[in-house]
Amino acid sequence: MATTTVPTIALPAPDAGFDRVLSWRIAHPGLWEILAASARDIGATMFDIVATAYARTMHAAAVIVDGAILAAVCADDRVPLSWLEATAEFIAVSISRDDELVRMTDELLETYDQLSFLYDTTRMLTSNMTLPQSLRLILAQARIIVGAQGGALVVVPAVGASFVLADGEVPPEQFLLQIHERAIVQGRPLVSNTAASFRA
Repeated sequence: MATTTVPTIALPAPDAGFDRVLSWRIAHPGLWEILAASARDIGATMFDIVATAYARTMHAAAVIVDGAILAAVCADDRVPLSWLEATAEFIAVSISRDDELVRMTDELLETYDQLSFLYDTTRMLTSNMTLPQSLRLILAQARIIVGAQGGALVVVPAVGASFVLADGEVPPEQFLLQIHERAIVQGRPLVSNTAASFRA
């Protein structure tokens, strides 16, 4: 039986910088069309985005964001290099602004969560709930915001013994009270990733 050997095709390595610029192009088709039309107006028959590995042998200008070369814009020799450099800089600035907008959106969402927490806290404290009920709800809200598996609050009343309010997965109450006492004695919070370190 005859066998046929299929040649192995070497695929290009993934290029995160090129993908980032290509994603910008997909997200802003109107801007890209304006740039392409401008290139055609000055006589370009070819205008595209290429990975930096291919740009070395082409008439191209690098797209640089935060000091890193992501990709390059290339065209045929009819296009002045100064135009390509200006176009690459425009794309880089646009990408930077998109990144800043994403960061601002994340910050706004975090601020919204904090404001919602404060609103819910105020609403709970002005309701007809008892203090322990209000504290438990506040603790649950705080645990959700920080993404913790559990949270506990040691309450020290003016009269009577201290007690623990808990939400989610927490150590035994006696352990929490001991940790609280140690924090008071040392005058600072106790921070660790393991409960065993607190027993030392």
